[in-house]
Amino acid sequence: MPRHWYIKTKGGPRGPVTSKVLVHLADKGTLKPKSLVSDDGESWFQAKHIEGLEFHEAMSKRWHVRTKRGDAGPFSLPKLAKLAKQGRLHPNHAISSDGKSWIKAKRLPDLVFDTSHVAKNHDSTPADQPIFVAGD
Repeated sequence: MPRHWYIKTKGGPRGPVTSKVLVHLADKGTLKPKSLVSDDGESWFQAKHIEGLEFHEAMSKRWHVRTKRGDAGPFSLPKLAKLAKQGRLHPNHAISSDGKSWIKAKRLPDLVFDTSHVAKNHDSTPADQPIFVAGD
């Protein structure tokens, strides 16, 4: 794997970044399989063609959350994890990466939920709780 890479972003090329940074970006889902990269800043190709670069499938997806107030998103998996930890995303919220197939959030092993608020408020179901405010 070359030592330095360029990444094409909406704002223009970014880089050079080291291979270590490239691996980190793929691991956390910032660099997607279809992201354009280059080892010379001139010839661009999809990151999925780089040998040794692995993408966490759930990380590279953008997720939507279904609530009584409608669908929210898209969100990265790290953002979903943050919302779950804050108690704003609940285990029984429906989530989808394609807008067609919905699963309960608790089925994603990367999410850890704060359920302390449920014991305090027995009258509210998780779907009754607002999980997003403007600006999220």
